[in-house]
Amino acid sequence: MVAQAADKKKERSTLSAADWEKQALVLIAGQGIRSVAVESLAKRMGVTKGSFYWHFPNRRALLEQSLLRWEEHDAANLQTSLGAIADPRERLRSFFRRTGR
Repeated sequence: MVAQAADKKKERSTLSAADWEKQALVLIAGQGIRSVAVESLAKRMGVTKGSFYWHFPNRRALLEQSLLRWEEHDAANLQTSLGAIADPRERLRSFFRRTGR
């Protein structure tokens, strides 16, 4: 029991800002941006709000960083998929098809 508590505490102490950002994105995708609240997110992750404030000054900062993470990931995926298309015109058409929905 003591070993489990120590392991759980170690897991909690190694949370990064990226962990918070990823969990915020999961909530945004599933329930919308209004669902992201520091207290409920901390509870969902099994940590205290203090862990959140170690990485972010407030909810807005978390949302901004989370959306930047999503944008960077999405741009990288788009670049990877478009980069495989050799013809520039077809690459541009594909870009518009993928982003114009």
